[in-house]
Amino acid sequence: MRGFEYGRWPALVGCVLWAAGAGGCVSTPGTESVHSADSDLVTTNGLADINGLFMSNGLFMSNGLFMSNGLFMSNGLFMSNGLFMSNGYLGTPDARSTASYLVRCALPAGHSITKTDPSTGASYTFSGALGLAPQWETGACDTHCQELMTACLMAHVNTTGQHISLWLVGNDARVGWGYTYDYPYQEGSFFGNIFTSSPKAYYCNGNDFDSGVVPGRLGAGQVGAPYANPFGTPGLCRTSCTSSAGIATHLDITSNYPSVIGGMAPDGYTSCSGYTNVLTVYRNFNPATNYKICNRASGLCMAVAGSSTTAGALIVQTAYASASSQKFGFNAMSNASGIYSFPTYNIVNRNGGNSLALPRLTTASDLQAQESVFTRANYQQWMVRPVGGGAYSICNWGSNAAGSLCLGVRGASLTSGAAVVQQSYTAAASQQWTISLAN
Repeated sequence: MRGFEYGRWPALVGCVLWAAGAGGCVSTPGTESVHSADSDLVTTNGLADINGLFMSNGLFMSNGLFMSNGLFMSNGLFMSNGLFMSNGYLGTPDARSTASYLVRCALPAGHSITKTDPSTGASYTFSGALGLAPQWETGACDTHCQELMTACLMAHVNTTGQHISLWLVGNDARVGWGYTYDYPYQEGSFFGNIFTSSPKAYYCNGNDFDSGVVPGRLGAGQVGAPYANPFGTPGLCRTSCTSSAGIATHLDITSNYPSVIGGMAPDGYTSCSGYTNVLTVYRNFNPATNYKICNRASGLCMAVAGSSTTAGALIVQTAYASASSQKFGFNAMSNASGIYSFPTYNIVNRNGGNSLALPRLTTASDLQAQESVFTRANYQQWMVRPVGGGAYSICNWGSNAAGSLCLGVRGASLTSGAAVVQQSYTAAASQQWTISLAN
């Protein structure tokens, strides 16, 4: 089974990962096509894609995507009686966005369908990408197909309409199992059948649903999401679904850190609530998103002292005031960090665009962090690891491969203005940080 993976973050809806190129996405006037984005073919299984399906009224009509809404499961998508234009179904941007995601989930790359609106004469082309239901191009979509398509569409929902990179795994051979460290956080699993007269759309929370939170996704306080968690709160997949243990495994990044990581965990889940076509999603921090980094002990947040934009300015903790000097972006470096083969991050301050760093490559304790112009130096790259309870340790890659030196507040101070320094990690609350969406 092939897998697709990439390291860029395209900004236009409809970008998928089936062709390499340097130009990102290109939009053609008068179409709703799915175009290509930068990608590299890799040997791991799974599928990488971006979400961005905003479903205010594009997916759930009076009875799902069935019958009077213009979509027939017994006919091929390309046929006039498979995906209607004549009843106005594709007459709105939301509906066309839904159709584009539907076709990209169903058909393989290189396949597309074009529909013409008889009322306006406008033509819309929808292109395939993931190929999870290729039979639907010309034939019927049976229950297996409907459930797999449901999982794919639900996995691509973003209630803010933003575009976030995802890694999908599942039991279907066209997706497959496989883990990549470029998408380290297990967000959740999706299942159900939205193509029936009584649509069913479900999710459950993955092991890391509250880690690496991104806008519009699980763990981000979604508003208006079309799916429900049938397992209550916290509604974890691992307690209610059948895992893929024995099929595929990956390193459990939350086990025993910062000691040697030896725990193993399943890639995803083979069945949930009787549904056997389940897709499990992994994600990473979104580099286009602003995050605040707040100390677990004091509740105060990292900031550049004096809101400086100058390289060498020191890092302190202050009361959060939504200042740009308190907002950071996380750019995954996609390289092995020490012995863990885990991505390191360039943590960028939004005020001046400089990066979180140590003054130099050193194992010295009590050295205050600062910002610097990013040069990919080891002491500018950080291992960010969940330590439980929604908190993380932030440890410099260059100064220690084993994660024994991490950022904390000098003297465990609870005072605004206290220095953020490198120190030996003891799992103290003053050395643990919450990373959440910045307002």
